[in-house]
Amino acid sequence: MEKDLGLKTAVRRLFWRWGYTTKVDVGLRTVVGEQNGGGSENETFTDLDVLGLHVGSDLALRISVADCKTSPRRSTERMFWLRGVADFFGADEALLIRQYEVTRASRALAARLRLAVATEVDLAELEEGAPSGLVLEGGALSLLFDLDRVVAYRAARAAVDAKLRPLVEYLEFDYWLYPEHRNLQQLIAHLQEAAPILVPRNPVHASLFVQATWSYLISIAQAVQHIRRVHVTDQDKLLRAYLFGGESGLRDKERLAATLRHMTGRLPADRPDRDVLPPYYPPMLELVTRYVGKPHKIQPGLRYAEWLAEALIAKERSTVPEAFGSDFDDIAAKLLLDVSRLLALGAGLDNQFVDGMTKRLVIRATDLPLPKDDQVPPSTAS
Repeated sequence: MEKDLGLKTAVRRLFWRWGYTTKVDVGLRTVVGEQNGGGSENETFTDLDVLGLHVGSDLALRISVADCKTSPRRSTERMFWLRGVADFFGADEALLIRQYEVTRASRALAARLRLAVATEVDLAELEEGAPSGLVLEGGALSLLFDLDRVVAYRAARAAVDAKLRPLVEYLEFDYWLYPEHRNLQQLIAHLQEAAPILVPRNPVHASLFVQATWSYLISIAQAVQHIRRVHVTDQDKLLRAYLFGGESGLRDKERLAATLRHMTGRLPADRPDRDVLPPYYPPMLELVTRYVGKPHKIQPGLRYAEWLAEALIAKERSTVPEAFGSDFDDIAAKLLLDVSRLLALGAGLDNQFVDGMTKRLVIRATDLPLPKDDQVPPSTAS
């Protein structure tokens, strides 16, 4: 077992008490060339132990990062490293976690670098000061913080079919390095390539789909944040431009499409951007519009997806409403299912992936009509 995994799960539990959704072990790499047999040659330059994300009702994205080591050695070097990684992610808070006490000089340096230093004892005190309405120990949610189940989850993911490695590596590495707007199309493109291999009944494959849904909801949140910041009433125009990195990027794509039309003799579309927008753009716009009006439903959905991705591999029989108890939000769950439907539709996946999520995201009081302004748009995957 990895020496630092106990500290990582402890930090993960603390972040959950703070209301975050989390990812353990975020690898950062870059493409350095092409392999002889085809494909890209990559080089990993660093990795982050724990990433915590919180999307507020005002769409403010709060990020916390943590570096966890059982040894106190090289604490000074790691502080400078952590400051750089925190800046890369735009983190609001960075924690240096060590199993044992660090020197007073290290704590003084941490203050200068705007870092927090904590030992196992400090983590326990921080948890005591952050009560949660969720049952994080002993209940269904505890699988996220149980060492044996975390190890089993990591082993299952590591043993995934080699043909699925491009999808896994995109979710684990490339997603965090791509410009935010690109992931709205890149994630679906990677799922589309993996579609012939993905099997809904395979727990690891189902877990991959849920993780993809988690990642895509983060990208949706970033798009919604951009729209709310720039012009909330013109969602269609802003989303079209956002997909290509801005208005100039959209115009460049339109000019390229016009040139290709001219060369092939095809008739122009009724609107210039019709040739450059992905075919799943209408349901994407519909989903973004829903979240523009209900941004407070994003964070619960992220936490549901994070737990469910690991629960599927752990063979946890509890449903999401059972795991989250009174904190379960019907509308957040329904919107999360709409995200999964968009992915299945765009990537041409078997609808059983969505059906599997639906069974675990059991919606309570389904026979009761929702208030008019809370009604969720019908599925576009039919």
